[in-house]
Amino acid sequence: MISRSTTAVQTSTGWVQGFTEDGFEHWRGIPYAAPPVGARRFRAPVAAEPWEDVRPAIAYGPAPWPTPLRLSSRRVPRGGRGRVSEDCLTINIARRHSHATQRPVIVYLYGGGNRTGASSLYPAARLVGDTDVIGVTFNFRIGVLGFLDLAGLQGGDRFDSNLALRDQIAALRWIQENIAQFGGDPDNVTIYGESAGGLAVTTLLATPAAAGLFARAVSASPPAFHVYGRDRARRWATEYLKVLGFEGANVPAEIDRLPPRTLIAAAMTFDRRTAANDRHDKRQLRSRWRPAPRNADRGISRRTRSSRAHSDRDLP
Repeated sequence: MISRSTTAVQTSTGWVQGFTEDGFEHWRGIPYAAPPVGARRFRAPVAAEPWEDVRPAIAYGPAPWPTPLRLSSRRVPRGGRGRVSEDCLTINIARRHSHATQRPVIVYLYGGGNRTGASSLYPAARLVGDTDVIGVTFNFRIGVLGFLDLAGLQGGDRFDSNLALRDQIAALRWIQENIAQFGGDPDNVTIYGESAGGLAVTTLLATPAAAGLFARAVSASPPAFHVYGRDRARRWATEYLKVLGFEGANVPAEIDRLPPRTLIAAAMTFDRRTAANDRHDKRQLRSRWRPAPRNADRGISRRTRSSRAHSDRDLP
């Protein structure tokens, strides 16, 4: 049974009205940053504009545009009512219906290979369960719109790098400013992520700008090999622009105006070419490598093997 009589909550940008369902109170689709569209595309998030009236917080916000590996709708996560949009920076909160305050807060960061994912796929109430914690999920940019780094290219000084990470920090700052209004303790925030979300957690642990935004961290199955330096990011950005039809290392002015589908289609083409090059490099490496024959130490004298075994026992 759904009730919309739950108490409205005042946030730093305005009042929001959630709903109660099956013993849980929910607030969904609250903007934690301004829409990163138009001139804000490929830029760090900025604070959301305040609103005057009570804002309904009933439905999930749109999911971020994904960059799937294949052109298949089955690989594209769905947002609220199947929507995807660049205007995706929203946060969701759930708690058990009670009057408790200073509750622990758990924040979930979704996985999806940094290509797909949406907070609507992971209802915050599942984080709460039978406990008295506050569950929080939020959207952040993914794929080409969240990880393409144009800042290192000529003409790219108006853009920012590590956009998904900046979104995550902006959401954690919003939580620090507002979670007490929902009954949570801003000094008792745990971030939890799985797979690419786990990588986000370990990255946040190493990011100075995230210091003080959470007290604990849980990282499940983080892919440590998905951390790259600036030189590779710059090279990939240059190659990606070529796929879009722009030669050279200059960022075209019209990249703000290209449809998201155009950007994503080019990213998928770039990914296929990169994957093909990676397979070629691996074949080249295997052609140079030969495994040692089985029982390769048969030719070692019995005395040598005995000495080696004795020395191994001396290792700490």
